[in-house]
Amino acid sequence: MAVRHKTYNLTTTPVLLDVINDTDNHIGMTIIFNTDKLNNATTMIGDSTVTGTDFGFHLDADESITISGHFTYQDQFWARAKQDTAILHVLVAGA
Repeated sequence: MAVRHKTYNLTTTPVLLDVINDTDNHIGMTIIFNTDKLNNATTMIGDSTVTGTDFGFHLDADESITISGHFTYQDQFWARAKQDTAILHVLVAGA
């Protein structure tokens, strides 16, 4: 099983997370989004360009969300810091 980890230094400008970086179908993939425990800024994660203030998942310091399922390159995840900056760790495991 392949495992990848990436850290994103987020600002209030939305960033496309390169969670799925190929055109394959990924069956049984697990994606874990985790915020840095030393950074109190809220991280916002969604499947849009994250321009609103109320959408998707909101993670505060040292919080995580795990998503499992079947993904393709068309599944996009965007993130941004709600205010100022935030650090987001993404761990991807699976095919």
